[in-house]
Amino acid sequence: MERRKIFFIIFSLIFLFKLSFAQDTSCNKYFLASYPDVIKVILDNKDQLNLSTTQNEAIEAAISQYEPMINERKKQIDDLENQLKDLILHGGDSAKIKSIILKLAQLKSENLVLKIKEIREIQNNLTESQYKKILSYLEGKSI
Repeated sequence: MERRKIFFIIFSLIFLFKLSFAQDTSCNKYFLASYPDVIKVILDNKDQLNLSTTQNEAIEAAISQYEPMINERKKQIDDLENQLKDLILHGGDSAKIKSIILKLAQLKSENLVLKIKEIREIQNNLTESQYKKILSYLEGKSI
């Protein structure tokens, strides 16, 4: 039974570390999975999208609503990862290690959900043609 716990912990650590070192900028150590970086595309292509003042305000409002919550979790993730590293290097209690791994997964999942909500809120303020342009930018197609 103890071997199973150790195997679970090692497997979880490998999974978390693999996520932490992913090269994709939309999937970094603060999110459980990758996501299409719609917001970056919008911000990089504001002129081509012909966003109205109302749309710009809605985008800024969504970002200012969700980013502080995401950033708070990022701080917690950094703290927990430092604790985890210390426990791993200094023979920490396996129950404590497991607890930290589960908390990290929870925080990263919450961040992903917040990011998706942010993206959805922004999408709801775009016209169909603007959103089609964004999709084409994301897919690397010329318009």
